[in-house]
Amino acid sequence: MNQSDEDGIDLNRGYDIGFLDGLKRAYELVGNLGDFYESNNAVNEDVTNEEKSLHENAKKSQVNACRYAQHVIRKNSFGEEDLPW
Repeated sequence: MNQSDEDGIDLNRGYDIGFLDGLKRAYELVGNLGDFYESNNAVNEDVTNEEKSLHENAKKSQVNACRYAQHVIRKNSFGEEDLPW
């Protein structure tokens, strides 16, 4: 329940709006980072197939971590039950 003064003005409204704007911005930034990792998957052609595979797996892990972070931000909570493993 929001705190209000005698005139019925919601004293937490500005905080709530700022908090939600911050959550939205964090979600966008983490999404942008995930998109960056996903699109910048270039690897030098001189590397072995094993190194290419390791690089690809690392990029997938980074993208997955960003997407999971977005899930936590959207949910606005984190607990042991939220872990994907």
